[in-house]
Amino acid sequence: MLLQSPKVQTKVRWQNSYAESLFNLYNQLEDPYSRFYVYLSSLNLAINGKVTEHALPSFKQMESFLKEWNIGVSDQRQLLLTISNVLKEHKSLAKESFKFLTKHLTCFSVIC
Repeated sequence: MLLQSPKVQTKVRWQNSYAESLFNLYNQLEDPYSRFYVYLSSLNLAINGKVTEHALPSFKQMESFLKEWNIGVSDQRQLLLTISNVLKEHKSLAKESFKFLTKHLTCFSVIC
């Protein structure tokens, strides 16, 4: 087993703590767009911290999230492409990645 340096361990702990704080903030917010913004920020944090596996379960609820957030087409495109790229990194989820990419591309021809 490889040991992580204290610097790396501190960074991981900080990112986990920050992500936890974002999820707590998400649950406290009532404004749908604010919830979307916090979700997107936590997703980007997971991407930057290379811990996207923590975000994967939330992708199954994306249809209901999109309805709840009622965000514009541009924001939907950004989110769907980001999710597709995350899923593409997980080789076993290529089919799911393609579904989100298709939804992203559909936003260019019709209202999402």
